[in-house]
Parts: sequence; C-alpha cells; structure tokens
Amino acid sequence: MKDGFVKVAVSSPDVVVADPDENSKKMIEKAEAMAACGVRLVVFPEMSITGYTCGDLFLQDTLLDGAKEALFDYLYQTAELDIVSVVGMPLEHRGKLYNVAVVASGGHILGVVPKTYLPDFGEHHEGRCFTPGRPNMGEINIGDEVVPFGTSLLFRDAWSSCFTFAVEISDDLRALNPPSTQHAAAGALIIANSAASAEIVGRADYRRMLIKSQSARTISAYLFADAGFGESTSDMVYSCHNLIAENGFMLLENSPFDKNRDLMMEIDLHYLRNQRRRVSTFEQADEEDVYRVVIFDIGAPVETPLTRHYSKTPFVAENENELKETARTVINVQSASLYKRFSHTGCKNAL
Repeated sequence: MKDGFVKVAVSSPDVVVADPDENSKKMIEKAEAMAACGVRLVVFPEMSITGYTCGDLFLQDTLLDGAKEALFDYLYQTAELDIVSVVGMPLEHRGKLYNVAVVASGGHILGVVPKTYLPDFGEHHEGRCFTPGRPNMGEINIGDEVVPFGTSLLFRDAWSSCFTFAVEISDDLRALNPPSTQHAAAGALIIANSAASAEIVGRADYRRMLIKSQSARTISAYLFADAGFGESTSDMVYSCHNLIAENGFMLLENSPFDKNRDLMMEIDLHYLRNQRRRVSTFEQADEEDVYRVVIFDIGAPVETPLTRHYSKTPFVAENENELKETARTVINVQSASLYKRFSHTGCKNAL
C-alpha cells in the first residue's frame, strides 16, 4: 500500500448448501485470483463455508466438524498469498453455537468475530441455533491455534497503521447501534460485512441507503459481501448484491441477481484519515480500553494501480441532471444571501 491506497474485494462464490469442502475450494480459487490482481483484503459472505440456509443442520456435529476441516484447508491453500480473508462459518465455543467471521492471513487465524444481533423475526430464525456475540469473549481454540474471540477486535497492517479494519456481520448493520460505529471510533478505517441479505421488493434500495449512510457517519470504507446463488430456499431468495462505499459515496456495486459477483476497488485510506482529522464531530475513542488490536503482515507496501474514477472537475457535476441541480442550488444560495443583505440594510436599490 503506497500513498494510502489499498485494493480490497468482496466475493460471492456459488454456494453448495451444507458442503464445506466444495465451498472452501471455490473460495480458495477466488482468493488466489484476487491476490493475483493485487487485492489485500477479500470479504466473503455470511456462512460462506457452509451456506447460510442450512437450518437445523447447523446443530449437527457432522456439519460443524466439516466446516472446521474446510477452514483448515482454506488456511493451508492460501498460506502463501499476500492477502487477508474474512470467511463466514458456524463455530461452537463452550457449548454454545455462534455465527462468526474468521479473519485469516498467512495460513493462520488472526481472530474470530461473532455476530451480535441475531434476527429472529419474519423469515429469519437465527435464535433457534445461535448465541449472540459480545465485545470481549477471551480466546477460542481452533485446531492448534488459540486466537482472540469477540466483537471488539481491530486488525491492523504491520506496515501501515492506516490499513486497519474491523468486522460486523449482516444484520448487525441494521441495529439501533451498529458495532461498526464503535469500530470506527476505535480506529477502523474499513468495515467488512459478511452478509446474507434476503431479497424482497425495495430491499436493494434500503440496503444501499444503509451502507452509504453508515460509511458517511463513520467516515470509513464499507465492504458488503452478500450471499448469492445456491442459497435460495422456499422461504428466501438471495441476490448477491455486493457493494463498496467510501465516506457516503458508492464506489462500486453490482445489480441484484447480476452474474458478476466479484467487486474489486481501491480504497483511499489517507483521504479517510484526513477527513476524520477535519471533522470535529468525529470522536475518536480510546481503543486500548475495550479493543484488542491484532497485527497482520502481508508484506511491504507495493504500488496500487488505480481503476477508480477521479473527476477532472471535482467541483462541477459530470452528470447533466446533477449539474442542473447544482446550478439551481448555487443560484438559490446566492439569491437568499443577497435578499438577507438587502433586507437587513434597508437597501431599496441595487447597481
């Protein structure tokens, strides 16, 4: 990462429900392809190892053990890649089952983030199987590794403190107080969301609005990796609506049900950091009080070729309709200001 740019990606491979081995193979292929394109952080959907719509199969040891084995295979096969991965799976801890995102790099698990807000209404029944996560849950044993477990985890690049990200899962974003708000206050410039958001009429606009507004409120980049084809059931349909937003602006998204399920984009971390410095209403929290910082090393910074669009006239709208609206606003602002000046001074004529 040079000059503050880091290339990130969201990816939604075709899922085979309750087949961790097949899903792991597809994610390995995606991670290899992403790393070859210079991606440093890739986010996969919620329960990407098993599929989100496994129902009561989540309670079976066969599926839980198979998910762990598939995770170990993913770690082994991606160990040489200069990339950090966020993958979703069910995980048992102290007799309780959690919906988690596993953050991994270099063949090792960096940390495990459980879902905080479990939807248990309408078509969702997560409370049937899973337990809500909490900020500090100590450590968890996975294979021969003991790693941090909880929602209050920050993941930071050893070469650049700007490259700091945190994770929330799907409906956490829709909560009254999303975990990403605390993540950003603690120093995360990127929020990764592993999601499985069912599609209904109007949901895409709602999803887009949430992500743009949360990225603006937290002055962060927001990566939303949505479940897609292979997940749909008789109750729910998933459209693979992936999005990447930065400080209130949508940098890249695919249309729901689009065949293109992978998005790659460069995030301007120096810009985000500068914006936080300028905005006095953004209150930085003391991360050491609550958060645990996990350091990862994916190699020295490299040049990041830019594919994102930068306007040659940043203060003049490129879209004709936007330009007209901007011009109308400028005229109204000037007219209102001039009217106030005339009325305040009692001026009857102007030259």
